[in-house]
Amino acid sequence: LVRDLEDGSRWNGFNVLHMAASRMGGLMLGYAQTGGIRDLAAAAPKLVFSLGADEVDYTAFAGSTVVYIGHHGDKGAHAADIVLPAAAYTDPAVLAWERRHFIAGTWACVGRTEDLTVDDGGNPLSQRSLLVGDIPVLLTISGDGTRAFANTCRHRGHELLPEGGTASKRAVTCPYHAWSFGLDGQVIAAPDFNEVETFDRADYGLVSLPLEVWHGWVFVNATGGAAPFAEHIGTLDELLHPYAAEKLVRRARHSYEIAA
Repeated sequence: LVRDLEDGSRWNGFNVLHMAASRMGGLMLGYAQTGGIRDLAAAAPKLVFSLGADEVDYTAFAGSTVVYIGHHGDKGAHAADIVLPAAAYTDPAVLAWERRHFIAGTWACVGRTEDLTVDDGGNPLSQRSLLVGDIPVLLTISGDGTRAFANTCRHRGHELLPEGGTASKRAVTCPYHAWSFGLDGQVIAAPDFNEVETFDRADYGLVSLPLEVWHGWVFVNATGGAAPFAEHIGTLDELLHPYAAEKLVRRARHSYEIAA
């Protein structure tokens, strides 16, 4: 992963891997970094998160507080101001906080459009349920595009579609009291409420959640309170645009079960 270049410099594959990891981590936090390590150091940041990057010359960040995320025996850990404790990786409370704030509370990528809109056999879908962080989300697919809603019935709060479930129906029906909703989230039928004078169907549609399709990837903000998507992506759009990622086609899929 390391080789000398013709201009006398050295190409370090580990730097490339860590830069990719840091950019993805920054994206989760709503920050898209441009340039490389030198550009980052020149910006004199107040706080630097280092994702196991041992080969970085941390003297360039003398005026920054460096938080090292990695093994305590790593060289980078000895150069950091703060090393995360073991509990940061194992404490269920930390995981719960991350699921709500790092994933549900920001823009989470839930997959590629071509994968989310069909089942494993390639058949078109109209509904798919996901767990985004710790929040159940319902995707609906129609000629008008893909929408995201809270996967909760507005009547008694029952789950509309089981986690990981899919459907091809033109309506979303709650299994509890048979309330049904269109793929646009509006109420179609509310049994036993038709003669209730104060009941207005328009007030009980599914709770819509922010969704954006970016270069073929679908992003959802499950809490609904994140910054606008354009701010979240920042300059990453300019960096990715030349690669036409929206034209990518999946050629293979590999699944791994990790004992974690």
